[in-house]
Amino acid sequence: MFNTDPNRTDDELLADIKQGAVSIAGSREVNMMGSVLAPFAALLVKLSRDAAAETKRIKHLTWALIFLTVVQCVLAVILALALGR
Repeated sequence: MFNTDPNRTDDELLADIKQGAVSIAGSREVNMMGSVLAPFAALLVKLSRDAAAETKRIKHLTWALIFLTVVQCVLAVILALALGR
């Protein structure tokens, strides 16, 4: 009945939401609300998946930054000990 595939592009989902809103404005049926809610739900699922993927990416970048900071501190200590002699 409603296309709720969250794997569609953002533009397709937004176009479906807009089309549903326009059809509701021209109709007096209460049941037409699903034509907006279904693509909106798909958009929320898509955004949630995208946010989870970005969170995972940022987590990896954070650990890489921590590792590089530790390496830099170790190198600074080694250099300070070598120059101190």
